[in-house]
Amino acid sequence: MIPVKITLQGTQGMSLIPGESATVRIHK
Repeated sequence: MIPVKITLQGTQGMSLIPGESATVRIHK
């Protein structure tokens, strides 16, 4: 469930869609 944690942080930081933020975070 690592992606889920990344999405939560990404959503709060980038205020974007969980899926999009997660993908960007993982790719970056």
